Amino acid sequence: MSNPDLALDHYGATFVLVQGFKTGAFTHRKLAEFVNAHHTDFVGARYCINGQDRADHIAGLANAWLARL
Repeated sequence: MSNPDLALDHYGATFVLVQGFKTGAFTHRKLAEFVNAHHTDFVGARYCINGQDRADHIAGLANAWLARL
């Protein structure tokens, strides 16, 4: 990216976030390894962004949202 300040804009930040999860750019772990058509592992998905920091709590929130869909 020739202008990293674009990531401060919400459109730019969203692009960085989605690309990072899709490609494993943040931690070398892709979101699709943990959440896909065959299984949903929200605890493991924390490895994509921030290790296991608060993984159980965040997985609980994600599961609650999933139940509402």
